[in-house]
Amino acid sequence: MVNLDEEINDACLKCTNKHSRKSNEYGLCNVAVSLLDSLPVRCVGSWAKDKIYFLTRYFEIFAGGMKNKFDLNYIEICSGPGRCICREEKKEIDGTALAIIKNKAFNYIQKAVFIDYSEEVVDTLNKRIDSLGKSQKAKAFIGDYRNPKTLKEAFSNLSSNSLNLVFIDPTDCSIPFSTIEYISNRFSKVDFIINIATYTDIGRNLKNVLIRGYNDDKYKSFIGKNYQNMSNKIDFSKITTSEARRLFKDAYLENFKELGFKFTKFEKIEHYYDLLFVSKNKCGGAFWDKISKIMPNNQRTLNI
Repeated sequence: MVNLDEEINDACLKCTNKHSRKSNEYGLCNVAVSLLDSLPVRCVGSWAKDKIYFLTRYFEIFAGGMKNKFDLNYIEICSGPGRCICREEKKEIDGTALAIIKNKAFNYIQKAVFIDYSEEVVDTLNKRIDSLGKSQKAKAFIGDYRNPKTLKEAFSNLSSNSLNLVFIDPTDCSIPFSTIEYISNRFSKVDFIINIATYTDIGRNLKNVLIRGYNDDKYKSFIGKNYQNMSNKIDFSKITTSEARRLFKDAYLENFKELGFKFTKFEKIEHYYDLLFVSKNKCGGAFWDKISKIMPNNQRTLNI
């Protein structure tokens, strides 16, 4: 497993559901702060460790394998403050941003930019970056993925010819596909890892939205132009939730294929999310296949 500087934080109240959580609108705990630096922490579920496992494993092989061929950048959208508390265990851990910065392969990166829409989150992460002595290479910026124009400052010092790993980590399916297109057009060489709320947002809400005629602007924006084909051709009242999720994922993947991303893979994160990996390059696909053969519990997958 990845070393995440885990610490039991007794200030955590182990909130059992979102209604009882003592956190603000950005997910920052109002009760506990980090034992390491007394800065804010974000409340997360224990499954966040699996997400970090796949991300850092790919980052290592991506940066190690490509370091002598390209200038490499790492971009993270919805970065969080850098430290989290897994509420089920009262266990404080490094979030994705610090897990990347502390990774040995970070030495191979030219620049790392972290983007979040909360000023408090961005300020907290920058303080942690400074404390690690990484501010010359890494910086957090305020930006909103719903408005690609707000990402320009973060991207301004990144070469369009560099090779980039982009991780996007929203809590629901609200990132417009137009933002994915913007990033893909901005950087000619890019791999994406996207956290998709397949079993929470989609599993709980999509069928009701389509069957009952609720406002579907969020899903229409998320999937992009293939949404209309999916929603018009299928009677969602006659299919299972599992089938609805599959159709949603298929429609989403079709957009990436139209952008030239040939190598795609979903990794299920318990019964909450899917991590979607996409790349235009066969090396990226081979790298992901290699890291996904060993699961976070150190069990090997079988080639069936």
